[in-house]
Amino acid sequence: MSGPEENNINSSGDTLSSFESKYPKGLAALGLITTHSYGNYDGYSDKQIAEQYTKVREFAKKHKKRLWHSEMGNGGSGGDPLAGGAETATRIEVDMKELQPTAWTIWQVAGDGKTPEYSGQWGGVGVTYPCTPTGQNAKSKVLTMLLVLVLLSCCCSY
Repeated sequence: MSGPEENNINSSGDTLSSFESKYPKGLAALGLITTHSYGNYDGYSDKQIAEQYTKVREFAKKHKKRLWHSEMGNGGSGGDPLAGGAETATRIEVDMKELQPTAWTIWQVAGDGKTPEYSGQWGGVGVTYPCTPTGQNAKSKVLTMLLVLVLLSCCCSY
């Protein structure tokens, strides 16, 4: 079982603390700690952000649980694929440095691509729908987000 799958690091820390104090059997059953890193950190100091990440990271170590970052996406930052890629790259860097998960995953590999210009940029590949279960009628396009992820995976080690 994995969890808590909270929307942001701070909420994950609070939920995990609750497991420890109120639901020890639930905590014992938890094999994998998962968290997302959505959220706006504007107004927080670097120290405050680091404290939120440290709380979750140290909880996982204390309880000998694997830790994964399980979801993040930004929709291309208002339709601007370069800004969305830059925002994602920054978030990956912070998440890997501060949270130190064994895995980091993005929200969608393939975005819905319903619009011809694939403006959503949620995924690395835009796929048009509807298509058949075998993929007939589907069209796809590599999006900026995939290029950012490829560059990060090739050029950075954490």
